[in-house]
Amino acid sequence: MDDERQGAERPAAGRTWSTRLLAGLLAVGIAALLAWWSDATARGVIGDVHLLDRPAGTRVVLSLQPVTAILDDGHYAVGRRSLRVVVQGDPRGLQVGSDVTVQGTVGDGMVIEGARRSAPGRPAKRQLGFVGLGLATIGFFATTRLTRRGWRVTWPTS
Repeated sequence: MDDERQGAERPAAGRTWSTRLLAGLLAVGIAALLAWWSDATARGVIGDVHLLDRPAGTRVVLSLQPVTAILDDGHYAVGRRSLRVVVQGDPRGLQVGSDVTVQGTVGDGMVIEGARRSAPGRPAKRQLGFVGLGLATIGFFATTRLTRRGWRVTWPTS
């Protein structure tokens, strides 16, 4: 009976290796995705880094961009710190600081507006990412503990 109880309390050797293998594969997968994302952003495949370097007439979508300036009757600017884009279009109804989604084409150093949608209340969608980061942090500290040798994962086993 004592042998059975001791055997049940100790995790199986295979379970330890499979947990380590799974953790390693997840770490490699996350690192690969981060590397791909960084490369794709730098090359302009995703994001707005090289938006205005695209050929004239290329269709683009500037999603959830804040209006940074009303320049004149036919132009306004949208963007963030990383990129500010001048948009050729009617700025009526826009306010500096409001979020818009602009569909258009690349022109000579600007985007020519084809369609625009106001996005009041959509910034909450952007903040949803911070909720996920907070939950991941809570999950990390809930499943680990600090020992003399460093962090030790204490996964619940069944």
